Amino acid sequence: ASVTNAFGMGQTMAAKSKDNIYPIPAIGLSIPVKDENDQWRFGLAAYGVSGLGVDYRETAIDQKDIFGPGAPLVSGEYTALQIMKFAPAVSYQISPEFSIGGAFHIDYATLDLGAGSAPGFGYGVQLGSIWRPALNVSLGAQLYHSSEREA
Repeated sequence: ASVTNAFGMGQTMAAKSKDNIYPIPAIGLSIPVKDENDQWRFGLAAYGVSGLGVDYRETAIDQKDIFGPGAPLVSGEYTALQIMKFAPAVSYQISPEFSIGGAFHIDYATLDLGAGSAPGFGYGVQLGSIWRPALNVSLGAQLYHSSEREA
C-alpha cells in the first residue's frame, strides 16, 4: 500500500503488508442411509469460506499520532477476518431422475481490527432439487436463506 500526498506536499510513503500463506480446510462426506431402496443420504460439510487481512504494523505508514494525538496516518494497520461453515444435510431420491435435499448451515466468523478478536455466528437453510432429463444433463434449483446474529 502507499499513501500519496500525506502532508499536502506531494510526499509519498509506501509499505508492504506482511504476507503469509494459510491453508483453508475443507472436509465433506455423503453416506447412504440404509432403507429399502437406498433413497436417503446424509451429508456433512465443514470448510473455510473466506479469510483475509493486512498487517502494516511497524512499517512506514504505521504512524499513530502523525497528525496529533489519536490522528493516525492510516486506520486499520492490522485486520484479520476468518469465516467457517458447517452444514449437515439430508437428501431423498424420489426417482432415478429427480432428487431433493436440504441443509442447515452454521457459520462462524472472527474479526480482529487490531484490538482483539470478536466472534460472530450465523445460520441458514438451503433447499434444493436436481433433475436429470438425459445422460450427462442435470438441471438444479436451490433456495437459500440465512440469518445473522451477534454472539
